[in-house]
Amino acid sequence: MDEPRQDERSARNALLTRTLEESPRLQAQVRSLHLNTWTINDRERLEWLSLRILRCCPLVQRLCIRGWIPSLLDEFHTTIATFTGLRYLYIRSFIGCMDPFCSFERLEAMMKGWPNLEHLEIRGRVVTGDGGDSIRGTQHPPMNKHFTRLTVFRLSCFGLGHFTHLTPNLVELSLGMVGDPLPVLLHAQKWKHTLRRLKVKVISRITYTQVAGGNDGPLWV
Repeated sequence: MDEPRQDERSARNALLTRTLEESPRLQAQVRSLHLNTWTINDRERLEWLSLRILRCCPLVQRLCIRGWIPSLLDEFHTTIATFTGLRYLYIRSFIGCMDPFCSFERLEAMMKGWPNLEHLEIRGRVVTGDGGDSIRGTQHPPMNKHFTRLTVFRLSCFGLGHFTHLTPNLVELSLGMVGDPLPVLLHAQKWKHTLRRLKVKVISRITYTQVAGGNDGPLWV
């Protein structure tokens, strides 16, 4: 549900919600769901509709969520945790959102209900520890087997370190970052015995004067 205009998006979400709630046989057919809740106005209504849509899709395997409202996160977490067939989860915050989707501890608790999870992709300030980037050491033993593909954008080496606990057998790692990638790449060596593919995208900030003697100003490449 990704309509460009907020009013159209709200109307289509409402229509999909009603259709699913009135058609239990249709609910069982949903395997992929992409909910875009980015909006300026009537955000709470969109979130409630999105939550109702989620509750109608217990067999979903591929789930993408972009945007959320902090007041509804507990109910989102509770619902998503019941998706035992989930294979791919994509979470992205909207621009300017200062509230994380969940902590690493909460993510780990939800992951225990996803035995089939293969790929986790997070973008933005989505998952954090109680102290921001400074992740606390966990007292629990690492999981023996979990998802094998991880895609993260703008995550610090502290956050990446916590993922070495959540997924000790990682096979594919995709990173997107701003600035020097070396500290994060050095941290990724903890997967040296299992990692088979590493993808890195680095965004650097330079000035126009550094490019063919142009005028001063920032340039992202």
